[in-house]
Amino acid sequence: MEELMVTSNPAREEIRSRSGYRKIVQSCRQARCDQLEWVWADTCCINKESSTELSEAINSMFRWYKNSDRCYAYLHDVEDVTFPVHADGTKYLEWTLQELIAPTAVLFFNEQWKLLGDKKSLTSVLTEITRIPSHILIYGLESDRPSIGQIMSWAADRKTTRVEDRAYSLLGLFDVQMAMLYGEGKNAFLRLQLQIIQMSNDHSIFAWGHSKTTGRSGSVLADDPSFFRDCHDVTTMEYDEFIATVQTSTEDAQSVHPGQVWTYSVTNAGIQIWLPIRRYPDTPWLVKARLACCRSNDLSPLTINLASFKSNFYRYFGDSVSALRDEAFEFQQLYLTSRTHLKNEFMFKFDFRSDCSRGFAFHSVFPRTVAMTENTLTLSSADDCAVLLYVDTAAQACFFVVVGYCFGLDWAHEVICEKLPQEPEQYARRVYECMVKASSDYAIRMAGAWRSLSAEPRHGEIGLVKHTHIPRSIRSLRMTYRRLLQPICSSITIDIAQCAGCCAQPVWKPLSSVNTFIRSCIYCSLIFSLL
Repeated sequence: MEELMVTSNPAREEIRSRSGYRKIVQSCRQARCDQLEWVWADTCCINKESSTELSEAINSMFRWYKNSDRCYAYLHDVEDVTFPVHADGTKYLEWTLQELIAPTAVLFFNEQWKLLGDKKSLTSVLTEITRIPSHILIYGLESDRPSIGQIMSWAADRKTTRVEDRAYSLLGLFDVQMAMLYGEGKNAFLRLQLQIIQMSNDHSIFAWGHSKTTGRSGSVLADDPSFFRDCHDVTTMEYDEFIATVQTSTEDAQSVHPGQVWTYSVTNAGIQIWLPIRRYPDTPWLVKARLACCRSNDLSPLTINLASFKSNFYRYFGDSVSALRDEAFEFQQLYLTSRTHLKNEFMFKFDFRSDCSRGFAFHSVFPRTVAMTENTLTLSSADDCAVLLYVDTAAQACFFVVVGYCFGLDWAHEVICEKLPQEPEQYARRVYECMVKASSDYAIRMAGAWRSLSAEPRHGEIGLVKHTHIPRSIRSLRMTYRRLLQPICSSITIDIAQCAGCCAQPVWKPLSSVNTFIRSCIYCSLIFSLL
């Protein structure tokens, strides 16, 4: 404002015509009518060129709003004199949750600065739009402290200009302090969750996506607040209540100390925590874990699936391969992966031998959002699985090559069709949906194949190979899988060859041993032909 006084008239008038300037002037006029002495607005009261001042302001904003006499919410695109209650009402609530919850009084104004109502008179409408309980809107967080998962769910549909602000705008709601590091992207929300874990033992921070059967397997921490959308009615459980509902053996329940259940920490090996788990009988690497939180209308603890890989447990989404037996849960100390160390992208280079195609040709890739140029396919965090369709129109046959990236592991699989479907691309969608659910399983299987390869003496080429018989033919699909020296990149060579007559279950085998076997077969056939 001081600089505005010494600005030339043309420039001054141009600034005064801006909507942001008019908002500040009208705020001051309204404050004067309300007999207030001071007005604070983040657009002009924070020097955003100073990282220190910006960090201090963001970390202190919840307290400032809470201590304010009242907060003005200016809805610049509302012409009516009544508060919008239609389905698109959420677009008028794109201010931070702190501004809605922290102040005792919030007044809403339309574009002409006509009062639409205050937070208390509009509680029912605001609750319907934001899913924030009415008692929280009226009395604040201290009235009945919600679970971490529930608070996160209020921010599930929140949009911000910068991705980091989705995390920074929640600091006051959890009473945590964090340094502002613009440019870190989604890592800001990961840091927020780790900061919360250091100050709270609320298990609902792990309950995101508890009602989902599909999703990306990996870190036990969510990528962003939208993952908590189904936690709007999740509440925490007391220790005695939790133990009483966990079906543990008598000896196990007595041996668990409350400190073990409620105390967990972030270590360099992951989040160290004690949880009651039950293993799936036919899938030893997959367990169901119970959390000390439940839905408000159901006292049963929420459960999540965890997949063990090496010494850590990862969050798992997908169909379990077997039903759980009615056995007791067992408390066990786990190390949950909070950082998957996944690369943003992983590339597969395909070599489809045209001279060995035997009528098959590349048709399409699903989903279409997957980046594929010439013979290189790139997976990302948004698309971590892809299906490639190959078709032999003359023989009415087709097969699918599926690739994925899970737990930081690349994998590949094949699906052979008896006959060409009437709608191949629709069938590709079905294959994709099945493979996404089983992505963790295939990643672990392939990791086992690579481990067996490293245990064998290495002769010749290093890689894996798999033969799969093509039904109603004398042909087989041969996939050769190699990891390249180039980081985050593997190559897959696809051949259609005459079936050797061995139709055993197709599995990945070391390339060197298969080549040795083939050479031996050729040598033996030469001997017999000479005889």
